[in-house]
Amino acid sequence: MYKPYTALLLLLCCLPAAAADEDNDAQLRRLRFENREALRQQEEKTLEEGGETASAQTADNTAQNLPLGILGAVNRGDARETARLLAQYRALPGYDADLADFAEASISRLNGDYAQALAAYKALLERRPDFTRARLDYARTLFDNRQTKEAQAQFALLQREELPEAVNRNADAYRRAAQMRGKWHGSLAVGAVYNSNIGETTGRLYCFDPYGFTCAKTPPPERAHGYTYEASAEKHRPLSGHHGLFARAALYGTRYQDFPDNSEDTLAVSAGYRFSSAQNTWSLAPAAEWARADSRLLYRSAGLRGEWQHDFSDTTAFNWEAEHREMRYADDYRSNNGCLSAFHASLLHAPSHNWLFYGSANVQKRKTQQRASSYLLHGFQAGAQ
Repeated sequence: MYKPYTALLLLLCCLPAAAADEDNDAQLRRLRFENREALRQQEEKTLEEGGETASAQTADNTAQNLPLGILGAVNRGDARETARLLAQYRALPGYDADLADFAEASISRLNGDYAQALAAYKALLERRPDFTRARLDYARTLFDNRQTKEAQAQFALLQREELPEAVNRNADAYRRAAQMRGKWHGSLAVGAVYNSNIGETTGRLYCFDPYGFTCAKTPPPERAHGYTYEASAEKHRPLSGHHGLFARAALYGTRYQDFPDNSEDTLAVSAGYRFSSAQNTWSLAPAAEWARADSRLLYRSAGLRGEWQHDFSDTTAFNWEAEHREMRYADDYRSNNGCLSAFHASLLHAPSHNWLFYGSANVQKRKTQQRASSYLLHGFQAGAQ
């Protein structure tokens, strides 16, 4: 989704290094986003396969029929109707307090108040551990709130019970989706590339003095064919509650046939802590990167990266990233040694699986041994894909 942009710098000599750094960062951000989207879509597909029967039952205001109406409204995900029927149900003499508490917890869940819903489900199950529907919704709420390990424990308890086929199918879908979160997932892409002037030469004669005593002719342009590749992998290991660990790696580059010295490869790895909840995910981890060009190591870097994503809804999210890295270049480029600090913020909206709209802002500061190679870069971009 991210496309590299160019910016006007005060010092033209900074352009090559600045563009390269931004290209790498944009490519890594795109790979991370694609991995997250792929996992989310896999989870949605798994849950859709499990199905969930939504009852369309209606009921009159009697102690016998109102419970059916309440369960039907909960199944349809209608919090307002559930609250309306619950108020009528509680007005009846001899109503079932456990069913009323279940409906209250369901209203909190449907309204996105997972903390209140989980507390209500837990209190209800302590009184009625055999309330199967409450345990199923408790487990699903834990799953939606990204408390994966606790959700798996509740689904394991449900697996021991004899459940109706539709309920068992739905619970099994959540079990498989929870297991999927802890597996390796990634992507691989390969494409062709063509360069009409691999050496960036003109084949012309250039003279360096007005009399033509000192002249040189550059080689003629040469065409090159090759391929580009991108490979990424990520794994999340849930711990207790919202806590977890993650590991991530990305490898990408360009290879030219018959021109190995013009090929480029970059490897980036990161592993650390991640906090995940229904609406917020943030992580903090050390990160390292190696880049190779002209068949030898160009630079290596190590530092710290922080990320935060807030999901306003299933289709809209805000993402923030910050990092600081120490850069060490090969001997021929030692003057580029120094540090790199970067900040990136983006707003994303995906109205469907086929469309994504985004806008982002970026600030990047580079400090090197030579002041002329240092820079401060600001960028903005917006687009759709």
